[in-house]
This record gives sequence, C-alpha cells and structure tokens, in this order.
Amino acid sequence: MQTFHRAGLAPRRDEIGAELVALSARHGLVTFEVLGHLIRLQARSALADFPGADGHATAAELLARRHELPLVGVFVQWYRALRLAATGQTSGAEATSAPGSGPAPRPAVRGPVVPDRAGGHRRR
Repeated sequence: MQTFHRAGLAPRRDEIGAELVALSARHGLVTFEVLGHLIRLQARSALADFPGADGHATAAELLARRHELPLVGVFVQWYRALRLAATGQTSGAEATSAPGSGPAPRPAVRGPVVPDRAGGHRRR
C-alpha cells in the first residue's frame, strides 16, 4: 500500500491494486481481494478521486462483513475521516450515513495514560 522512494506513484499502485482484485476474485482469495480494494482506495484518494475511492471502500466493507474481517473497518474509517478533511466537510453526517461507519464508542478516560515501571501502562 505504501512506497516511499519517490512521490507520484499512486497510478502505479492503483494498477497493482486492480490486478490484485481481478486475480483474487477469479480465484476466490477473499483476503487478497480486500487488500486490492484497500490499495485502490488509498491510491484513488491520493489522486483525489473520491468517488472511485468510495467504491473501493464499499466493496472492501461488503467483503469484510460477508467474511468476518473486522479490521477492514479501521481502514475504511480512516479513509472516511481523510475524505471529510480533504473536502472541507466538518459535519460527521456523511461519515455516519454509511452502514458500519462512524467512530466506535469510547470509554470515559480519567487522567493521562502513562508508562509504569513494569513496562505496562496505568492511569495517573
């Protein structure tokens, strides 16, 4: 999904993602198909093709629900937050309108979480 040796490679990543989606769908390799959609989501959003990225987000979510792949939602939520920020939208209505999207409920936290001497974490 990422390459760092130079900028401007989103079109190439999109091609790789398309090839991965096609091959994995043809051979029933669901996790690789999801990966292909996530690669294309990232590449299309890097090119500011949000409608294209939306389609890959939806495809990845549908596969994830059908095959019980819960971590896909993390990447799709990241994309939806990025899209809202990139398009200047401040309302969360768009992000929460899609099924399964929106932030997960967070427990109340009192005080900062700090490392303890045993290598764990504790609340101050």
